[in-house]
Amino acid sequence: MLVFFVLEPLIAEHAMADDGSISFDLECIRDHLGAGHDNSDMVTDCEVRKQGFGLGQAMSKALLQPSANRLSTHQDLQLSRSQFLGAAAATALAAATPVLPAFADSTSATRARAADRYVPRIERGRDFWGGGVKNYIKQGNWQALQAELAPLKKKSGGRIMEIVPPLRLYASSFSGNSPTPKTEAMDQAADEFEAAIKNLKIAVKGEEETAGVFGLFKGTKSMDEANRKKLAVAAYQQGVVAFNKYIQISNDDVGVGQSPIDLLE
Repeated sequence: MLVFFVLEPLIAEHAMADDGSISFDLECIRDHLGAGHDNSDMVTDCEVRKQGFGLGQAMSKALLQPSANRLSTHQDLQLSRSQFLGAAAATALAAATPVLPAFADSTSATRARAADRYVPRIERGRDFWGGGVKNYIKQGNWQALQAELAPLKKKSGGRIMEIVPPLRLYASSFSGNSPTPKTEAMDQAADEFEAAIKNLKIAVKGEEETAGVFGLFKGTKSMDEANRKKLAVAAYQQGVVAFNKYIQISNDDVGVGQSPIDLLE
């Protein structure tokens, strides 16, 4: 079981200014929990400030060590009594609160924070799809594409697979206690982009399923290079269409002071 000490940003800034710990953005935590997906990267995404040996590092160390060798929570994290009690109270409150699709109505301030957090990652993904992925397909560099399709883990994963999580999280920022039509449309575009990734994986693997006799004894056979590249190009174009659809929906009624996201050309 993974437990987070979540403090409001202003409180955390004053309470932890001198103790070499970190603070978390509560709105970011809410975005992750409300998006309904794997939250393995929530600590990294939502960390506000780190000085010295932070709380996130200490918690990871404490959880990974055998129980017989762990220090007490109070000693290991080096919190003052008031900070420790305050964090424990926050944790107890969080444990007693059911997880909902979203925790508060979406506001312009919430959307602006989400844009600051996720749009740069979306733009990096857009540029990589339109640059690196396109070039790898053109070169027939299947080994490089295979590496970029590696599943996401805590500290590793391919850059193609890193594109989808910020798409989901940014879409969720346009909803409150229930999904809005805009969030649902953005999620549908993200689904279409994931379908393009799935087709690209088939091309990269270089194998296709055979029907077998009377539909039985199905197997696989290697694709010839021409068909393999044809499928990869089609998957790439499918991804371009889906990505641009997502961007166009997100740019509709963009908030004051926010710049629209450029399309993938």
